Amino acid sequence: MSGFEFNKLRPILFRVALGLGAVSMTVALGMFAYLGTFTRYLADDYCESAAVNSGPILQTVLHQYETVSDRFSNLLFVALSEFLFPHNVEVLPVIMIYLWTAALTWLVYEARQIIRWQWHFSLDFFLAASLAFFAILQAPNRFQTFYWRSRNGNALCADPVPDSIRRFSIDGGA
Repeated sequence: MSGFEFNKLRPILFRVALGLGAVSMTVALGMFAYLGTFTRYLADDYCESAAVNSGPILQTVLHQYETVSDRFSNLLFVALSEFLFPHNVEVLPVIMIYLWTAALTWLVYEARQIIRWQWHFSLDFFLAASLAFFAILQAPNRFQTFYWRSRNGNALCADPVPDSIRRFSIDGGA
């Protein structure tokens, strides 16, 4: 094969390799998400579910803040998740991994726009999915990090306001 023929095949081979990489990362993330469907209530999940079902949520949050624990902010997330999907601990890790991968894809896309590099969106997704996969794979305690609802609430909804402020300051609020 001459150099000319290889140069014609290079973009096609790159797209095929990128497609296979994106599919393999998606399957791997799907397997981690599937493992999350075996999650059950554990430890704090029982207490938090009982607390949010015991009365008005704001009274419960205030009671937790004043008397019980310093972990009161998680109750709003638990109340919302219990309202939308009762007994949702099986679904939450799947949603978290999906949202995290989508947010990473958006982050890579925005970084690429700021740097003004041009490439196809599928490379953004591949990079984000790879980052999510290897972060999940290397997590020191995957169960506590991704599959336990008490931790998911803190990680998934921890600081949406500071994140939006950072995004506003990075790209000028556009």
